[in-house]
Amino acid sequence: VHRGGTLYLINTKNITITHNLFTQLGSNGIALIDYNDITSITLNEFVWLADSAIILVGSTNGIDGFSVASQPSNTLIQSNLIHETGIYIKQSSPVLVSVSRSVSIIGNLMFNMPRAAININDGFYGNHTLSWNVIFNAVRETSDHGPINTWDRQPYLSDAVQQGIPSLWQHESYIHHNTLFNNYNCIWPIDHDDGSCFYEDSYNFQVYGGKKNYLGHSKTDHNEMYVYSDANPGDFGSNVCLGDYAPSRGSSGWNEIWVNNTCALYQSPVPYNLWYCDTSNLFVPYLAMNK
Repeated sequence: VHRGGTLYLINTKNITITHNLFTQLGSNGIALIDYNDITSITLNEFVWLADSAIILVGSTNGIDGFSVASQPSNTLIQSNLIHETGIYIKQSSPVLVSVSRSVSIIGNLMFNMPRAAININDGFYGNHTLSWNVIFNAVRETSDHGPINTWDRQPYLSDAVQQGIPSLWQHESYIHHNTLFNNYNCIWPIDHDDGSCFYEDSYNFQVYGGKKNYLGHSKTDHNEMYVYSDANPGDFGSNVCLGDYAPSRGSSGWNEIWVNNTCALYQSPVPYNLWYCDTSNLFVPYLAMNK
């Protein structure tokens, strides 16, 4: 990640960036690097950018983010129009959240990007909210991704669970009331990849893809709407309402809950797929009251 941008913020508090046009830039639009508290980015348009529209990137001392309070916190990204990004940097997302605390991404319209629209890069702290966004035409130039993508390869020490008390566990994050079209090379509308954990997904309208869990745990899905989950054109994709990939007792797959969801399949009779279904070595997600 290039820690730079047209607007570069570091060591700030109570900054508002609103009603601007960011266009034809050779880098990121806005970069929040290390400590920035209570930043609002609202009602801007980002278009024709070489890299990302908005990046939030903090720092730690190894895994220690508790004694090193050098991360963006309490950031609001709301009602922005973001499109035609990643012209040169194909691994980029319009909004990247990396080593940050309590980020709210609300009511944005995003389309036409090479990879995911929103990427939560790691499991540091959590307490993020992604809601009321409309996203389509993602993953046009890569593959193996989705409009909203989360990773969690590395535990971090923070006080997300209880203020002032260091822990390797993170606060829950919330993804709700988004409209996600899983077209182009998208595979999962909400791509919880690489051990992602502590998410509550609810009331999202998702077209052409189902639920994904890969090597993660502690996620709840409820009141979700999935439309034609098996109509994704790719040969590697969800193609089911719920796909639980490589659950393994002792490391992943536990505390996964999928209840009160509605899923319409286009042609497949198979709603659930548990990969490597060794019943002596996996946790089966809790399923109830789904249609």
